[in-house]
Amino acid sequence: MTLRSRQHLLWTAAFIPGAGGGTAICASLAAVPGPGPHREFILGFVLLGLAAALAQAAKRKKSSRQLGASEPAKRSVSRSSRTAPADGRLGESSPSWSKKIAALPAALERDTRLFWLSAVLLGIAQSSILYWCGMRQLGGSDHGFLVDTGWRLAQGQRPYMDFPCTVPPGFYLGAGFAFKLFGMSWSALIRFTALFSLSLFLWSVWLGWRLFGGRGFVLLLALVLQSLSLLLVSCWLYNAVTSAAAGVFLLAAALLWHRPADARVRCAYVAALVLLALMKPNMAGVLIALVTIGFFCSRSRRLPAILLSGGGFVVFLLILWFNGIKFFDLLQSYFSVASHAATPTLNAFGLYGAMGLPDLAFYLFLYLLIIIGILLLVIGAAEQGRPSFFARGYWIGICGIAAVVNPFLVNGENKLVDLVPAAIGAVLLTPQVQIGVGSAQPFSLVGSMRRLVSGVLLVLVFTGTGLAMARDRVRMIGYGAFFEYETRPAVPDGFFKGLHAGAALRETLDQMRCLLAKTGDATVFFGPRLEWAYAAFQKPSPLNQPICWDPGLMFAEAQSGPYCESLRQKRYDIVILSRNEFGPADLSYYSAEFAQLFTSDYIYEGHYSRLTVGVRGIPTTVLRQGNVTNAIAEFHRMLTKDPDLAPVLSDLAWIRATHPQAEVRNGAEAVKLAERACQLTDYKNAAFLGTLGAAYAEDGRFEEAVATAEKARAMSEASGENWRAAKNEERIRLFKAHQAYRDKW
Repeated sequence: MTLRSRQHLLWTAAFIPGAGGGTAICASLAAVPGPGPHREFILGFVLLGLAAALAQAAKRKKSSRQLGASEPAKRSVSRSSRTAPADGRLGESSPSWSKKIAALPAALERDTRLFWLSAVLLGIAQSSILYWCGMRQLGGSDHGFLVDTGWRLAQGQRPYMDFPCTVPPGFYLGAGFAFKLFGMSWSALIRFTALFSLSLFLWSVWLGWRLFGGRGFVLLLALVLQSLSLLLVSCWLYNAVTSAAAGVFLLAAALLWHRPADARVRCAYVAALVLLALMKPNMAGVLIALVTIGFFCSRSRRLPAILLSGGGFVVFLLILWFNGIKFFDLLQSYFSVASHAATPTLNAFGLYGAMGLPDLAFYLFLYLLIIIGILLLVIGAAEQGRPSFFARGYWIGICGIAAVVNPFLVNGENKLVDLVPAAIGAVLLTPQVQIGVGSAQPFSLVGSMRRLVSGVLLVLVFTGTGLAMARDRVRMIGYGAFFEYETRPAVPDGFFKGLHAGAALRETLDQMRCLLAKTGDATVFFGPRLEWAYAAFQKPSPLNQPICWDPGLMFAEAQSGPYCESLRQKRYDIVILSRNEFGPADLSYYSAEFAQLFTSDYIYEGHYSRLTVGVRGIPTTVLRQGNVTNAIAEFHRMLTKDPDLAPVLSDLAWIRATHPQAEVRNGAEAVKLAERACQLTDYKNAAFLGTLGAAYAEDGRFEEAVATAEKARAMSEASGENWRAAKNEERIRLFKAHQAYRDKW
């Protein structure tokens, strides 16, 4: 097959996925807004990346002999063009846009200013996409405790001292800095993430520019680093930040290996080392240890590496000290959850069994794409031979691949971000040749391997961008609680101003605002996935309580009991729980002991569509043993704050209707209270109907008492509450005999 025929075949192969990708994206956009995820949109971006990869492989690359032979012809054409003006002008007519675009890579190689201008513009464009995506998502526990963590630091709370914490310092310090720099808002977190992403992008461009010869390739590599990390999640989350920092550290380590005497390279390595040390230890710790050992094995680089690592460790300790963090507290928090695994099978593969076929096929396709690319690059590196493996620094690429093994196996989600260091490591493993003579000269990837690497990177850039814009990961972690694809215009005011949200979040915010306006200065505890509400409504976050109740991950499991007791002693006035597809009270991750605390000490009412509100009640034992007059006064106090607390209305009505002491009973008041409780619940609560029947009997309205008790009995039987049905049957017999019911106090 001739070269021209091979090119035609590749262009045809590029056109097919390109057309398919464009069609899929158009079909997805035509369906927006839709009720669910648009896999066509994501698949379209993947296919466009594949088309771009095939297109760059189809470009003809002339050999040096062809280039040399063409020079006289070029000079001849140049002379003739100068001597034979066309249309009264010297030279040829202006080149077409297609020719200008085709000439851009060569222009980047020649013009440093154009290269850096392109880098800045690309970085700003990618950060803008990140901000656009970040302002269209909110869901899951991650976003909830991200906001709460930054709010705690803004209040002056200290990690490990004022609240237990096992997340890396880079996570909570970043959240705190975001609020300090840009104010208390969701957009502050997204702006900080976008700014950090832009900084890492330009940093990785500088490192790649010094390390690799091809400037277009360097820009592509920097785009991949951000597309599969911070852009992919479009928020300040520790897994993404850790992977991005790990990618920069690998590039800095490779550059230091080749230019150990360069002062700027040394500073870049120390800065990358310190940044990575602030990140998640199951990836950062492994990578730092492996790279440090590798440098130590080189006699010529051993001493500088020790000095640089020591200096980086000192800077790391100074950062902790400046922010009031003790190093040994940090280590203790890491060790307390070192054995944690996210699934019963101790690895992420256990999640595949619970996936439906579309999700499973889609994620396996994405992983397969990356894994195949990495394997091909490793095979190409093996062709270089063993003798140059260590001397040329290929071992650093192996470190990048090894660092992702533990996170990939134990993280609870199928995170593409965990594979970022492996992708960078695979690039470092690719066969390279030094451009020119001298240690300061950059490297160029060899021949066909460069086309392969560029093709894989193009697919990854498009894939990461498509996943980010489709907000696929938020669909996986959002639990349908607040994230919806049918987004509405931006929230007009408050903490979430500018966030494009659907009905679920808007209704939740409105109901919280209404509730908190009635309760005044009452102390409030927000349940799972509502941790963001502390910052949103300027409520103090609970001291000595974890940022997220996830035993074994956010704190040692042995501490569950003490934290439950601590919460019990605080006696919050109000507990607000999310009401979603999990049921009327979302207690995800909470232990049975914790759930019992909420159910035993609080009186709940559920007339809010998005919330279940618990008001600190008076335990039955106190009512039986204590002064019932004081208890009634306490119930009235609670109703003064919120007159629509159906459980409180029902409990007070029960006392007024059934207490054995005549001076406590008040039939008319009992009927009024019980009827209001039933109205608030649309007469669908069997317990409240039973109370209303007892109130009617106390007020002498026995026919209504019998009818209401019969409804309560039928409703109890339908719901399987046979014990409640039996109680109502007992009361029905009394009411038919014109006798009121007396509770045993």
